[in-house]
Amino acid sequence: MKNILAIIFLSLISLYPQTKFNTVLMKKYTPLNQDINIYPLGDQNSDGYDDFLVASCAEKKFFIFFGGNPMDTIPALSFSGYHDQWEKAVTTIDVNHDGKLDIAICYYDPNTFAPDLEIYYGGKLLDTIPDMQLQKPTCAGKWWGNGLYLLPDFNGDGYNDLAVMDVAVPNHPKSTAHSYYFYTTNPVLDTIPKMILSGDTSGKTIIANFQFGDINGDGKTDIWYQTNYKTSDTNVHLIDSISTGNLILGNESWDTSAVLRLKQGQHKWRFDAMQFIGDINGDGKDDIILPSYGDFIYYMQNSILYGNYPLDTIPKVILNTQNNILLRFEQVGDVNGDGYNDFLSRESGGYAVSKLWLGGKDMNTHNLPVVAWGDQDDFFAGVIKGVGDVNGDGVNDFCIGTATTSGTCIDGYFVIYSGDTSMKVGIKDIQNPKSLNYKLEEPYPNPFNPSTTINYILGKDSNVKLAIYNTVGQEIQMLVQEEEKAGVHKYEYSGVNLPSGVYFIELTASEGGTAIFRQSKKLLLVK
Repeated sequence: MKNILAIIFLSLISLYPQTKFNTVLMKKYTPLNQDINIYPLGDQNSDGYDDFLVASCAEKKFFIFFGGNPMDTIPALSFSGYHDQWEKAVTTIDVNHDGKLDIAICYYDPNTFAPDLEIYYGGKLLDTIPDMQLQKPTCAGKWWGNGLYLLPDFNGDGYNDLAVMDVAVPNHPKSTAHSYYFYTTNPVLDTIPKMILSGDTSGKTIIANFQFGDINGDGKTDIWYQTNYKTSDTNVHLIDSISTGNLILGNESWDTSAVLRLKQGQHKWRFDAMQFIGDINGDGKDDIILPSYGDFIYYMQNSILYGNYPLDTIPKVILNTQNNILLRFEQVGDVNGDGYNDFLSRESGGYAVSKLWLGGKDMNTHNLPVVAWGDQDDFFAGVIKGVGDVNGDGVNDFCIGTATTSGTCIDGYFVIYSGDTSMKVGIKDIQNPKSLNYKLEEPYPNPFNPSTTINYILGKDSNVKLAIYNTVGQEIQMLVQEEEKAGVHKYEYSGVNLPSGVYFIELTASEGGTAIFRQSKKLLLVK
């Protein structure tokens, strides 16, 4: 019976045409590994196309590719690692507040293990020479910088924050209980951490599965981490009576106190496998994906908790994973133009298999992936990443590449696939006959500096939300949120306080609490 059911549910994938999301924008051969590979950079040169960084592990080089239509396969810029050393971690973060993502790279000397965190400014200042350096704190261990993380805004001051991971705890360089150092960029990148989150000095209780997102929708970045119990130098275990999941809400005072502690033994899902996947249902709160919860049908191996605080630990969405456990996830933004964030997954077992899932108001109505890649002996689909809108068509694009699950650096390649607006599973409830007389007009002028006019038509009295979003789907300005009469409406928008770049204006019209129309348009601000 299981074989019959497996055939039925595998065949459901054929409902989604394999011609979707197969437009190749770029294919490039370069050595990659699964941990440090490709990073979206936003629009560095203000030409309306998003750009990205590639870390080539064998060459110990970085390559920056500018987006375009068509795309150029020749990198616009390349540079070697610091003194030919290789990096431990890479992230992108706007540290100088010019609206452009900067590049943070932590190198290490394989002989001395001395870490060196370099910052390369983006935008007009982008070049191959680092612009600033962040020194390792004297209390940190030799593996400080083993992880770098962009926290959009932990303390609510409107600026990016940086988290740096260390294998050791402060002042105990031989411990392996892990710690995280947090730095503000307001008014500049601070050289002294604002707070430190660490395991215990005995090394028995360690911090693991560091995750972050805005779980309560207040605009501050929240932190989730688990504590595991270490029984020996080589064994770390989830112990039901000891291991906990911990939630820290973003706050102005940089307080590491957890507002929620969940014991592993009291919950059916494993804390070590949960990940934030962004806001996939459009409610303004980041959501969490989990391994299977409870006694679901065997082919449904993952589920989704909607973001909220207090946290509801009962999943709202059950994913049909065709009996495979999803291990890694990457947020890719909106790749089909329906207004909902989407994500990529990578599965366990055998060769890598990656799948694309489309978000929506209720993913239970479309809880199958729309397309899959991989299961190839060249390890294609080991790399999954979002790259922003590199071809300037108004929807995000994404990357699939080769990498082994062991982290070994291998010769391989990556492919940039175009977003596809013809696949609209996420807004079936919005494609409503009532919305036929609704329209968001093209803003004029566009490109603009600093003002443009936004006209829209409402078919009947509606609850209206008009907002500005950046290229990764973050809401940066709410323009209208009120009940409006049917007819033509005009909004004079000024981007005087925004840096040059690509933005999106989105109109949502609702009736009785249900969205009946949603449409977005691309804006190009050129100063």
